[in-house]
Amino acid sequence: TNNNMSQKVKLNWRYAFGEIVLIFIGISLAVSFDNWNQKRNKAKIQELILMEIRSDLTQDTLLLNAAIATSDKQMRSIDFMVKYLEENRPYSDTVSHILSNILMFPRIQFITAGYQTLKATDITLIENQPLRRDIVKYYEYMHPRVLQSMGDVEFEFKTYWTSWILENIID
Repeated sequence: TNNNMSQKVKLNWRYAFGEIVLIFIGISLAVSFDNWNQKRNKAKIQELILMEIRSDLTQDTLLLNAAIATSDKQMRSIDFMVKYLEENRPYSDTVSHILSNILMFPRIQFITAGYQTLKATDITLIENQPLRRDIVKYYEYMHPRVLQSMGDVEFEFKTYWTSWILENIID
């Protein structure tokens, strides 16, 4: 019976060791699958956010192109008005139309939905560091500078040029 008991203990240890190995393998597989799934989900979220940022940048480009076109029209109108005034031409309806071009300033409201989503999620979601740095630079540094520059030009124009134009037109 003692020998029989010794064999049962040996079998129980082998059985227990086998169970531990199976549990370890099962846990390792579960952790590996979970890590793989998290990476896959992170990649999907990154792709969706980058697609939204791309869409925002496309819209920003359209807005900036429209603002540039309006500014070009404004500059041509100013040139026309200066020449018109220098030549002492009489008032005509053209002057009113040109003045409306001069006094209308383009305003831009950049689209930042994708970037705001990225910031709210986790900016390190973008694994490509140079891309992440460029995105942050664009939204945190360039947007405010462009808006400030446009505001400065508008302030300068309204402060100095508008009064000059109106004085010369009244005369």
